[in-house]
Amino acid sequence: MSKAKHTKGPWVAVELPTVFAVKSSDGNIASIQRGSNPDQKQANARLIAAAPDLLDALQRLVPVNDIKAAPEAYAQEWHEALAVIDKATGGSA
Repeated sequence: MSKAKHTKGPWVAVELPTVFAVKSSDGNIASIQRGSNPDQKQANARLIAAAPDLLDALQRLVPVNDIKAAPEAYAQEWHEALAVIDKATGGSA
């Protein structure tokens, strides 16, 4: 797996008066304007905050079993997991 280039987790979603912020110990990661549909905006902030944990979970899961050993029924899901890791890391899983 490639070495992480993103800000180290954990990230947390924080509700502020005008934005939902995603923060780490290094500072602000993202800000989402409250605007219309605040429940959706808050959910988006929580999803962004979970990104490092989601990536870590996928990266730990993939080496547990390779596609040769994975049941055929899960081959597509396995490839999708690898594609998500590539998307998140900008490289080859």
